[in-house]
Amino acid sequence: GVASVAGNSGRAAAPDHSRTGIGPARHARRGSVGVDGTHEAGEEQYDERRRRGSCSGSSGGGSSSNDVVIPDNYLDPITLSIILEPVLLCATGQVYHYPTLKAWFQMGKRICPRTNIEVLDVQIARIPWLKHKIRDWCAANGVELPPDDGRAEKLRAIDASLPGLIADVRCDSGHKRMRAATQIFALMRGWEREAPPNEEAASQRLTIREACMDEMVWLIRYGDPYLQGVAASILSYCDTPDEVHWLAATACTPAVALCMSPNLYASQAAARLLFNMSRAGPAA
Repeated sequence: GVASVAGNSGRAAAPDHSRTGIGPARHARRGSVGVDGTHEAGEEQYDERRRRGSCSGSSGGGSSSNDVVIPDNYLDPITLSIILEPVLLCATGQVYHYPTLKAWFQMGKRICPRTNIEVLDVQIARIPWLKHKIRDWCAANGVELPPDDGRAEKLRAIDASLPGLIADVRCDSGHKRMRAATQIFALMRGWEREAPPNEEAASQRLTIREACMDEMVWLIRYGDPYLQGVAASILSYCDTPDEVHWLAATACTPAVALCMSPNLYASQAAARLLFNMSRAGPAA
């Protein structure tokens, strides 16, 4: 099932139609808010996309026989495509496809796309049982899924231990969790001492940061003080606009709270993270 994540930072607010582009009369129509803030699909597009079985995350969409109708609860509210990586937006209880929800908040938006509730501290919870259920439904109904993004293979090509280390960040063993976080941090620090990276090295570092970013945010919220400091130090290496936007949505509130920690290492790491984010200017 879905583990409840502590804290609900969303607060109900009157819909701000100037921010979303949805007029009051249009709420009665089926559709979604596009990532550009506009109403993306109406009744006809909604029915067509349900019928043809398009898939989120693929360049051309998945395909299926024309008589397949996708269940409403398998559709991403933003793109009206099949949810392949379901996550719960804890503040509002809505389920989204993870990449599209992340792209939404990376644009600097601070409202739930479906409910218009303001969300200042974004917390998400993955829903593995729903992911398997949707994939089983696709297999049973002949809906083609997009190919895997190959992230695990990319990580193994950089360092064979990386996929396992990232997976261990949330494991039940405190020893494994400590080992995983400190080894990832050691890898980051080792790169810092090297000469400025070439394009390939920069791409590899970005791949690792993207793969472990959410795990480090989770550690800042729920780890012990030392691991909170390690996680904040790792996140301090995130410097692209997309990374900073996502951290501004997910990590600012716990980082501010961590600044008050009696653990000096953790509080200093949190302050450094917030300072690095503030240097990004409007992105933060």
